[in-house]
Amino acid sequence: MRAGEWKGRCERPTFGNMPTVRLMLKGASLADVPLVQASIAPCYSCTDR
Repeated sequence: MRAGEWKGRCERPTFGNMPTVRLMLKGASLADVPLVQASIAPCYSCTDR
């Protein structure tokens, strides 16, 4: 790498938030599922790796 250049990796927030949905739904009713899913701003194409 040349001076002043840097490398980085950009990971979408959905990929890291998906495992927490199970905990967020604990004790919730079926009607709460769409609201919980929408609260993490899901992008399912981002998780298709």
